[in-house]
Amino acid sequence: MSWGYTVDDLWPILLGAGLALVGGIVSQHYQERLKRTSSEQQTLLDVNQALLDLSGLLNSIGYRDVLGDPNEYTLPECRLELLEILSRLQGGAVRLTSKKHRSLAVRLSKLALDAPLRTKENVYAVTREVQLRLNRKMIERYELDMSDSPTDF
Repeated sequence: MSWGYTVDDLWPILLGAGLALVGGIVSQHYQERLKRTSSEQQTLLDVNQALLDLSGLLNSIGYRDVLGDPNEYTLPECRLELLEILSRLQGGAVRLTSKKHRSLAVRLSKLALDAPLRTKENVYAVTREVQLRLNRKMIERYELDMSDSPTDF
């Protein structure tokens, strides 16, 4: 039985099919990577906002007041707000799954779960680290401008 094709005619077809299959697999992998990167960028933005909220709240109620149990605060609205911010921080830490952000995720978990670590210096350091991961060039330029002339706009 003859199909009218020789083996030499089938090689280009098989090669084309193989290349198309490999191209599809590479494209799918690249799309997944872009999706994961985009998701992590959004998580970093959410964490940054939570850290800014935490810093503002701790400045208003005093850092020394957060070294104990959050349930012992006298202002219920501050207690609930603090617990909500800490929950957002811990949720962000859990969503950061890449090796690149693993050390940051651990620091965020410590900040969210361990009250003695919620100092002004630690909150500032973690906030700076998150902001550097979001936009390193802008943060470094801002710090340079502020060190040269902090009053110029």
